[in-house]
Amino acid sequence: MSKARRKNTPVIPSGVVFDIPEFYEQTLSCQRFLFMDLFMKCGQDRILVFSSDQQLQLLFDSEIIFMNSTFDITSANFKQVYLIHAHKFDQGLPVAFCLLPNKRGKTYFELFERL
Repeated sequence: MSKARRKNTPVIPSGVVFDIPEFYEQTLSCQRFLFMDLFMKCGQDRILVFSSDQQLQLLFDSEIIFMNSTFDITSANFKQVYLIHAHKFDQGLPVAFCLLPNKRGKTYFELFERL
């Protein structure tokens, strides 16, 4: 099974400068999914945010949001996976999936300023 998956999955890039295949930029219904692709410094410190328009609308309509991050599952190009959840139907629904280069305040400021 993993051999079949590797045939269809691109190789993990060795640096932060890479093209994202169109398949990963859109949902299966051809809606935008790559919300943000930002270099904070030329050729380094890249922020990627994946979220559909429906997920963003849930986020903006929610009075309560939850955020969490993990540092153990990221590729070498990023330092953390940062997740944003909107409160709806008495549960937290994932609405934004962020790959961040570091834990600096400036990075979080850029993320939330552009959201």
